[in-house]
Amino acid sequence: MASTTYLVGHSLTIADLAVWGQLFSARQWDSLKKLPAHSNIVRWLDLCSMNETVAQVTSEALANRPGAKRAVAQADNSEKNSKTAGSKDTGGSFDIDLEGASEGNVVTRFPPEPSGYLHIGHAKAALLNQYFARHYKGKLIIRFDDTNPSKEKDEFVENILDDCKTLGLDPDVITYTSDSFPQILEIGTRLIKEGQMYIDDTPMERMRDERINRIDSAARANTVDTNLKLWQDMIEGNEKGLSCAARFRMDMQNDNGALRDPVAFRCNLTPHHRTGTTYKVYPTYDCACPFVDALEVRSTCRFSSSHVMFLLKAPLI
Repeated sequence: MASTTYLVGHSLTIADLAVWGQLFSARQWDSLKKLPAHSNIVRWLDLCSMNETVAQVTSEALANRPGAKRAVAQADNSEKNSKTAGSKDTGGSFDIDLEGASEGNVVTRFPPEPSGYLHIGHAKAALLNQYFARHYKGKLIIRFDDTNPSKEKDEFVENILDDCKTLGLDPDVITYTSDSFPQILEIGTRLIKEGQMYIDDTPMERMRDERINRIDSAARANTVDTNLKLWQDMIEGNEKGLSCAARFRMDMQNDNGALRDPVAFRCNLTPHHRTGTTYKVYPTYDCACPFVDALEVRSTCRFSSSHVMFLLKAPLI
């Protein structure tokens, strides 16, 4: 169930209710659901339980279980004791600020990839982004980072939007990285012409070894014309293009291995869930995020690899 919301399709059906009833009534389920191997089933069971009718049935069934009244009484006593002992506020606080931020000039974004379901880490990031946007009377963007067509589905988009609503998120705008694909490809062409990016047909394993050992790729010596030709092969998704990757020209001697000419674009012939087969080359996450951050926040911006490094390290303000 890792790639499906319900047993049949994208909505609750009689099949879900039948299986849910069997699992819920099984006493051993309480212990089984704690095992990591059942995480997707637990997620599905919880999703079913959020249905209003199912929740009512669950509540009534739990109330009629042996020992239920005693458990409720114990829970009530525990809550009262907690309130008495908790006169001091020892919880977390949102009383934090962004250094250098000013009212009306803060833009935050929550960029989930629609390749799965949200988890607690996503919730924390989303709520913090909303807090800062509202605290500074700024703007909150929910942007779907849909740059990997092999893993992404409309189903995940819909589920993430539902979860955001449950969290109480109120974005000013919802966007998709795929909305900016034309501009991102133009930026790629510009970086090649500026000598800030090159096309590398080195096999993946060898490329990984060279990065680990700080060895320059032979493709670093490509001329701009050669890189532009290979870039066009990537855009077309032909045989030669599929063997290539576009890499930022940074610093192969950097102590931070992530900055040793990282991959910026790679080919993928899988149809995209929004754009179909229009594109054959896609930006990596580390490439797309700073580019689209700049496109969505600034009306004009000139890009180079140094901008990428800056934006990767700097907060989005």
